[in-house]
Amino acid sequence: NRIRILRKTLLKNLDNLEYLKLNNNQLSKMEHELIKNLKNLKNINLEENCLFKLEKSLFDSNNQLNHLNLAHNVLKKIKNFNFKNLMNLKSLNLSFN
Repeated sequence: NRIRILRKTLLKNLDNLEYLKLNNNQLSKMEHELIKNLKNLKNINLEENCLFKLEKSLFDSNNQLNHLNLAHNVLKKIKNFNFKNLMNLKSLNLSFN
């Protein structure tokens, strides 16, 4: 795919979604509004995109998240607060950034 932008309302009514796979696109940013209502989300794959920064509150509402793949992006800085609410996180892939 070559998705560059995701509208904030795209995933609005997918309350039971557990797996979000957006890898191999051209996303440069992810906004908290996009995934904040996905309380049951357990796995996010954002590998091979163009993410250069993580919004401070991006994963604040996704405390059920177990696996997060951010490999092969262009992330320069990762801060502690990016993952502070991810108490169930079992795997975090930040390789090749």
